Amino acid sequence: MNVEFYDNFYFRFTISAFIIVLVISTGILYWRLLKKLSEVRSKMQTVSTAWKRRTVATSGALFSSLIFGTFLIGWLPASILFLVTANGMPLHDVKTIWLNIYALTSLILIMVKTLTNPIIYATRWVLKYFSF
Repeated sequence: MNVEFYDNFYFRFTISAFIIVLVISTGILYWRLLKKLSEVRSKMQTVSTAWKRRTVATSGALFSSLIFGTFLIGWLPASILFLVTANGMPLHDVKTIWLNIYALTSLILIMVKTLTNPIIYATRWVLKYFSF
């Protein structure tokens, strides 16, 4: 099986660019969400209902930011490593302990991101249905 394309810079650049476009798109969508939440918050009338709505809006923005932040922290280092170790790039044939440590750290961050998502969603669900 021929897998020489995997080390090709253009292949890796395309994959990394796709991930970066997804990150930027997600960031723009979250920014628009936060902007809309602040508009809705400013239109609230009564004090008692406004406090409850503000709490819901703030927690929604917080959880959205947590999900986006874990995505960014989890995948950005791996995407950078994927790109700079392509054929013709400075770190292609480098075999040092520091590169291995960086690669291991990237994998650990991806695993931590994967483990934190269910915790974030479960916490959101608990706060939504069992808040006092």
